[in-house]
Amino acid sequence: MKLFTRQQLARLTESKEGHHISLYVPTEVKGEEKLGRIKLKNLLAEARDILKAKNLRGKTIDDLLSPAEKLLEDRMFWSYQSQGLAIFLREDFFQYYQVPIQLSQQVTVGNFFNVKPLFPLYNGDQKFYVLALSQNSIRLLQCTSQLYQELPLEDVPKSLEEAMRYDVYQKHIEMFGQGGEGVAYHGQGYGMENTKDQVLRFFYDIDSGVRKILQREEAPLILAGVEYLFPIYREANSYHNLMDEGIVGNPDEKTSKELHKRALTIIEPYYRSQRKEALEEFSNLLGTGKTSGSLEEVLNASLAKRIDKLFVAKDKILYGRLDGYGKVQLHEKIQTDSEDLLNIAALQTLANGGRVYALEEDRLPTEEPIAAIYRY
Repeated sequence: MKLFTRQQLARLTESKEGHHISLYVPTEVKGEEKLGRIKLKNLLAEARDILKAKNLRGKTIDDLLSPAEKLLEDRMFWSYQSQGLAIFLREDFFQYYQVPIQLSQQVTVGNFFNVKPLFPLYNGDQKFYVLALSQNSIRLLQCTSQLYQELPLEDVPKSLEEAMRYDVYQKHIEMFGQGGEGVAYHGQGYGMENTKDQVLRFFYDIDSGVRKILQREEAPLILAGVEYLFPIYREANSYHNLMDEGIVGNPDEKTSKELHKRALTIIEPYYRSQRKEALEEFSNLLGTGKTSGSLEEVLNASLAKRIDKLFVAKDKILYGRLDGYGKVQLHEKIQTDSEDLLNIAALQTLANGGRVYALEEDRLPTEEPIAAIYRY
């Protein structure tokens, strides 16, 4: 399963020329794969109509949509889905991602990819990670409030025993070289008592593997393990958002489903607090000139790199364009130059280091589908 990470999000927000096609498909549990294929087929037909309206030739449209159309016949592909499928197409570009969040079925075509539906993975929809630590095994789970999936930890020892075996081998090489005679290590290796230093070296290896996966991530990381291992791992840890509270107990005795359930009791108050603080900050700054609920003002502020926090309606598409004078022109129906203006504001905010909260429309701080807190 191809997972969606923050690195991929950054890649999709890069400014490139061409027709950017974004397809969002709600996918089904195993046994209902046919429904997902039908939804994608309908979205591709809709995308074809939009591209025809933009006066693209049939061959050009075929070339653009062909990679996604091939997925329709791939039975193995549809057997391994998460809760949603996001597909992105451009001239000489094709990527798809299975994502553990609910998606509304939609297609957009414009000068940018529509990545707004994916923002809940990063801000406000309880994305987090669980690192289950024991001396016998290591598991890293990527989670949202609804789903979880195990991520492969590559190039790291799978257990403390494996790490110690490698450690003993390295010492042997250092002492005797590759061609030296074999040495029996009595009292060492498998049977020796695991000291803190040995566990700490093991955890440095684990941290290295975790760091490769969580590059540029901001989501919290929750530890699961027996309590005496927590301070040792914290000594090795280099990830910036390791939660203070962990899941205490031997994780070898818990399924991933059980770990996810326990982790939710830690993460839900954390994210509620984050959202509440952001919305309270907006309310407290009303009348100071540092907030706005005007689409035109917020769009121009996003282009000027002024936005610290942006609130947008998660499932709403607002077609229009921003002219050369900074004026918004809304389109009741999609036109050849239409863009989702909410998506543009979100892309600009993200590209310039701001935080984007993609929320249900009734949870926004104003009656408009967009609002912002300015840096200055």
